[in-house]
Amino acid sequence: MGRLGAHPHIVTIYDIGEEAVDEHLLSPVERNAGLRPTQPYIVTELMAGGDVEGAIERAPGHQLPLEEAQRLTDEVLQGLEFAHGQGIIHRDLKPGNVWLTAEGVAKIGDFGLAMAIDRSRLTRAGMMVGTVAYMPPEQAMGGHVTAQSDLYALGAMLYELVCGRPPFVGEETVAIITQHLNTPPVAPSWHRPDCPPGLEVLILRLLEKDASKRPVDAKETLTLLTSISESSESSQSVDTSPSSDSPLYRRTFVGRDHELRELQGAYDAALAGRGGLVMVVGEPGIGKTALCEQLATYAAIRGGRALVGHCYQEGSLSLPYLPFVEAIRSYVLARDAEPLGQELGAGATEVARIVSEVRDKVQVEPRPAGGDPSTGSGQSPEDDRWRLYQGVTGFLRSAGDAQPLLLVLEDLHWADRGTLDYLVHLSRNLQGARLLIVGTYRDVDVDRGHPLSGTLADLRRAGNFGRVLLRGLTPDEVGRMLNRL
Repeated sequence: MGRLGAHPHIVTIYDIGEEAVDEHLLSPVERNAGLRPTQPYIVTELMAGGDVEGAIERAPGHQLPLEEAQRLTDEVLQGLEFAHGQGIIHRDLKPGNVWLTAEGVAKIGDFGLAMAIDRSRLTRAGMMVGTVAYMPPEQAMGGHVTAQSDLYALGAMLYELVCGRPPFVGEETVAIITQHLNTPPVAPSWHRPDCPPGLEVLILRLLEKDASKRPVDAKETLTLLTSISESSESSQSVDTSPSSDSPLYRRTFVGRDHELRELQGAYDAALAGRGGLVMVVGEPGIGKTALCEQLATYAAIRGGRALVGHCYQEGSLSLPYLPFVEAIRSYVLARDAEPLGQELGAGATEVARIVSEVRDKVQVEPRPAGGDPSTGSGQSPEDDRWRLYQGVTGFLRSAGDAQPLLLVLEDLHWADRGTLDYLVHLSRNLQGARLLIVGTYRDVDVDRGHPLSGTLADLRRAGNFGRVLLRGLTPDEVGRMLNRL
């Protein structure tokens, strides 16, 4: 905070120090031991206007006049531009941390979670800090926080100034964070019809999930906001044309609450070492992938990791075990060599047969299929396949011990024979594993003669098998979806 110095839109710090605790506040133990602990204090300027949170509470419908909302945002942006220029990221920007003078001038305060860009983080890697209603996705995941993270929080605050409520609400922290990660916000004009198109698009740009799609910095955001405020043609200063890249046009997630809870329960069981397999079933476009994405978010929040592999229509890609190869490859590439080698263990030579990146990462040669020609040893195809299956299974179980895994296998109706056979093998070896397998397939494409049909029968016999069937939304859910779009 000392590095911030003085700025007209940052609360001034006059002094810090330590004061001995009054004797009458000491505990009996402290008195008997002759202890006199101290209490740290900080002296700041008096902000007689209270905070912006209070201003929102007092406003009719909790919505501030648009001119006042834009003025306050302009002043906060000036403070952010200065702080970011000093290498300081706030990390907890919200209405309760923006204070007002008696004249109503906004100043950023409470840098209690601030991070110096050129210093090591005070909190451990992967730790979630901040206030969930205004938290950027990357911060919610304990990822890399930048100045654009503060811009996301500012977008959430501006949304509340205009709309009278934060962009995402919910009864539980996980529900709100999940929306930050996956759900597009309702357009501000839905809550506030008089919201200018340019301001609406700016708010939605600030609330982009991908930080690279937000404004570059506070200075650029100030320029955009100024052009909106000054011009009656402000909607022309920000691109509002409908397109697949516009923040007004994003995929939304509605309904499926029961199905999501069922999958979350299966993942919680896997966390406790009761691995399992669940099939998500439905016609094309019904929302299987979106449901799995929501589950992946839940898994990440619970400290797990999601791996995704895809099956492809015959004639495009027909490599054996392809969805498992895709999923394991993403894990191998992101893992450091030493812990990866420990997780692979004796199965490294087997996994390297189907995931070539293992060879370079842990310096191991894949075992030749059929045996070792140098020794003249050979084995049957069944033995060869068994060793491969055991090696990959041992690796997945070991990786799950290090960090619980969610393995999503998309479009199993297009799976090759090897993938289906190995899926049955893996499902029989989930006892005690911190691994949940979720497969998706189109039931309309799977008749009795389809290869997946026999596999499903084998999986049911193996146990630990669940099924989530997706059908059409209810009229109420369709209405909610249209509202969000």
